Amino acid sequence: IKVLMIGPSDTPYEHGFYFFHIFIPENYPFVPPQVKYHTQGNNIRFNPNLYTNGKVCLSIINTWSGPQWTSCNSISTVLLSIQSLVFVNNPLHNEPGFENEISERVDNYTKIIEHENFTIAINKMIEEPPLGFECFNTITQKYFIDNFEKIINKIDELKKNDNKIITSNFYNLKIKLNYKNTKKILEKLYKKLTI
Repeated sequence: IKVLMIGPSDTPYEHGFYFFHIFIPENYPFVPPQVKYHTQGNNIRFNPNLYTNGKVCLSIINTWSGPQWTSCNSISTVLLSIQSLVFVNNPLHNEPGFENEISERVDNYTKIIEHENFTIAINKMIEEPPLGFECFNTITQKYFIDNFEKIINKIDELKKNDNKIITSNFYNLKIKLNYKNTKKILEKLYKKLTI
């Protein structure tokens, strides 16, 4: 099963396209499905639960400690868990030991994810969707066109942070914020899709 999740409002994932491949084992539902994550780029780890090698780390699919899979669960349960536990406002709170931390580290990680959401999860996932996920092209393109103004307005809000270098000692992330350039890239994409 191929899945597209669109990042929820008021999170650093807003309007982003997040792709998952779900494999159903022969002995399902007595064992959990296997889930692989495919929205990748620039070695960005979009969430502590989403690895750059595609691993999805959640107790419900037996890839983390906590309440484990039971045959009462379903694919729907897994998708709801990803939506509610992964695509959150403060992603670093998913890192064990940082659940309640309020600090510059948490803010910096969120700023990096928010910036890369525009460049990778929106632009790259429309321009170069992962192999096998091209079936979502009409959905992602239409969503982008329909929400273009909201996306650009959000970028305009964030442009005040341009040229700041943001580092996160988590996952060795370091980027220079460049929303001005991001806006140009997305405007070019919009023009290409609407000609």
